[in-house]
Parts: sequence; C-alpha cells; structure tokens
Amino acid sequence: DIDKLLDMFMDYTRDILITKERSDYLAYCISDDELVDTVASSFTHFQLLTIIDIIEDTRKKLSSRCNFNLSCETMLFNIMEVVK
Repeated sequence: DIDKLLDMFMDYTRDILITKERSDYLAYCISDDELVDTVASSFTHFQLLTIIDIIEDTRKKLSSRCNFNLSCETMLFNIMEVVK
C-alpha cells in the first residue's frame, strides 16, 4: 500500500529531524540509532523539512488520482535535488 510506504518515509524523516534536534524522545522505535545519527549529521533542518513537504505533496497528488509511477519518480527526483 502506497500510503504505508509514504508514512514510513515521513516517519523516518521526522525521526531524523528529531534526532538532529538532539531530543531523547522518539515516537517510534528506531532499530538502528547509529544510522539515524549518521544521516542526521548529513542533512540540514531545511533539507529535512523540504523532504517532508515533498512527501506530503506526493501524497496529495496520489490522492488526486495522478499516475503512481510518475508521482513517485518526481518525488525521488525532487528529494535528490534537495540533497545536492
């Protein structure tokens, strides 16, 4: 189910953002804290918030019956632009 996949992307990005804030509280258990710390150090707050916006935009497009393949491809390209 695509909603579950987008939820996982959103939760993981949110957890990275919370880790970046150095909060001890995470709503979801993360199995690999070391990986999250590494990823958190390589992104800025702005990049993480932009990725969250991209995921939400993709969710809206898919709920509007846009093409699944094109929406996911666009989401990944936009995330790659943010990371650069």
